[in-house]
Amino acid sequence: MGPWGSTYNYLAPVYHKVIDAWRNNEHQTAREFQLESVQLVMILNAVSPLSAGKSLMRRVGFDFGLVRPPLRQLSEDGQASFDEAVDKLGVFDRTL
Repeated sequence: MGPWGSTYNYLAPVYHKVIDAWRNNEHQTAREFQLESVQLVMILNAVSPLSAGKSLMRRVGFDFGLVRPPLRQLSEDGQASFDEAVDKLGVFDRTL
């Protein structure tokens, strides 16, 4: 199970940029924005996608609580590593 559809919840600004660039025949720009979403999905898949997705929802201002068992929360170290990887990608700095 992956986070693909869920990324629309917190990456809507990126997807809007993909659509706008494509409509303006700026296909390379559209691909670059799409690549950002793919890179974020790769980061999500490297940890617990649903726990990480909820973490990102909190980042954009929506706290829906923790995942329910049998899913596991990110450990403190896991959360720190996840946050670092997301921050390094920089997608939220440019879109929100």
